[in-house]
Amino acid sequence: MTKTTLTRNKGTQKRITLNADNSTRVYKMLFWNVLNKDLSIPVKKIADFYDLDFLVLGELKKADVPLYKEELGKLGFSLRTTPQSKVKIFDRFETQKHEMVKKITDFSEYSQFDRSTSLIYTLNGQKILIVGVHLFSIASMSDQQSRKGFAMLALKVIEHYEKEHKIDKTIVIGDLNMNPYEPGMIDFFGLHATMCKNTALAGIRDIGGEKKRYFYNPSWEGYSNIGNDISPPGTYFFEERYGTYLPYWNILDQVIIRPELVENNRGFKIISSAGEEVPNLLNEEGKPDKVIYSDHLPILYSFEI
Repeated sequence: MTKTTLTRNKGTQKRITLNADNSTRVYKMLFWNVLNKDLSIPVKKIADFYDLDFLVLGELKKADVPLYKEELGKLGFSLRTTPQSKVKIFDRFETQKHEMVKKITDFSEYSQFDRSTSLIYTLNGQKILIVGVHLFSIASMSDQQSRKGFAMLALKVIEHYEKEHKIDKTIVIGDLNMNPYEPGMIDFFGLHATMCKNTALAGIRDIGGEKKRYFYNPSWEGYSNIGNDISPPGTYFFEERYGTYLPYWNILDQVIIRPELVENNRGFKIISSAGEEVPNLLNEEGKPDKVIYSDHLPILYSFEI
């Protein structure tokens, strides 16, 4: 692994590659749907508190990009995607460790393309495909099967990149607008993401000659907050007066990884605070504070390479 350190230059904290050896380290990645708001200051404080390496943001308006770049730049973050991207990806690396994945312009059927942003990173000599996604919500696409269909289109884009760039280690993170147990997530003809490590480690499932790679979904860990823990068991809260079938808490913001990264997984966490600087992202009712912050809570994912 490449050794890393922090240098402080005019208030910035860039991670600089020193030299290569066989060690590894844990990388931290956070996703947050910022609800088209200027949350650049709390985002910076959260990034600093959790010592993040990657920051993936959804619903970040193009007009607000300069504000986020300015605040996050104080910590050494750089925007690696275009301001027009549906999902913005920042990282804290000074060296050119990323490679923009070009759009597939000759596959018109992949209309889902603008719903994802992909970058290739080389970490410890290993190519990692990081995909930030923001799929259709139930408000804009109420039919569950339709949402599964568009998840499948997003997967086709991911599979194309994996094949084109010969990558088997992929991390998909973002607002999937589905719970981990919904068909679009677990179905063979959806994202094919399982909660079971042993199942995922089988690598491929074959149904009638049709072969499909697994994803492993660490986001199920979010449900472990149920019980004595006062942390919210989800990233998004929804209720309706006459609804009779309501989970109330939903884990719409998730991370899924390819089997080749299962052993590198170091945990998934739903974030509701970030120390004294951001003491609570919840309102007095214990729900996401969408007045001050967002209607979604951030998620933190850690992996070791």
